[in-house]
Amino acid sequence: QPVVDHVPEIDLVTGALQGQLNTSGLRHFGKDQASVEEVVSYLDGAYCGPISVETGHLSTLQEREWLADRFEELRKQTFSAEEKRRLAAIMLESQEFDHFLATKFATVKRYGGEGAESMMGFFDELFHQSARSGVTDIIIGMPHRGRLNLLAGLLKCPPEVMFRKMRGQSEFPAGSPAAGDVLSHLTSSVHLELGAAHPLHVTMLPNPSHLEAINPVTQGKARARQQLCQEGDYSLEESARPGDKVICLQVRHGDPRLGGGWVLGVCGSQCKMVDCAVVHVNGDDAEEVLRATRLAVDYQRCFRKDVIVDLICYR
Repeated sequence: QPVVDHVPEIDLVTGALQGQLNTSGLRHFGKDQASVEEVVSYLDGAYCGPISVETGHLSTLQEREWLADRFEELRKQTFSAEEKRRLAAIMLESQEFDHFLATKFATVKRYGGEGAESMMGFFDELFHQSARSGVTDIIIGMPHRGRLNLLAGLLKCPPEVMFRKMRGQSEFPAGSPAAGDVLSHLTSSVHLELGAAHPLHVTMLPNPSHLEAINPVTQGKARARQQLCQEGDYSLEESARPGDKVICLQVRHGDPRLGGGWVLGVCGSQCKMVDCAVVHVNGDDAEEVLRATRLAVDYQRCFRKDVIVDLICYR
């Protein structure tokens, strides 16, 4: 149930308006004229559900109109049976992974992803949509919560490496003088074949226990990779833009972010400081999480600006 059933400002407007309204500005409404009740019902259904967008602070009318148009368009799209099965499989795998670790390694602090399984759908959709749009590299900075789920589920990190760490052993071969790092700092750098014309290389950087210390490192590595790939500002092509091939994703506890770019998590006034759009979504509705991801990726690819996905869930 909504926190507020009635918004006084809207009640005042609807009480003052009478007759038919011109609805040509609602591009996905379906007709040019409608009553006040029909318009309010449509807007309630589109913007007062498990997903919403925050755009009033954006500096350009073009961005605000584009987001409203694309948002309403995505709300009408449905998912195929295959897409639903894949989403369910990814979430169930993440859930069972946590259940197994809780049973087998009950005393290990592992920072599981319980309650945020739909986050795996976010990452999977992000990887696929990015690869299809021409991105070749994603650099991820991510703290502990859900990190092992992503590593084992989508980034091909061998579970036996995690199990060795959970037993107190090193990730290095026997006889190595190195002691290794803690479990929650494991990392991965892999090529993913996602059906695009080229593989997508995803790198998750080692993350220190001082969680936000990874942010500038992630941005720096993304910029170095852009320079290596000669894309964006380093390209000789006049039409090149930053983010053509390389993007940076920063994930936070309660907040996540692409460098050229965006964030998955809590945002507050941060979006207003950097003039970026925010997509709020209820993590309990996995299909809406996919819609939020598509909207964020489409916006980032169109305007090449930061975008925040505020995934609201319990853990």
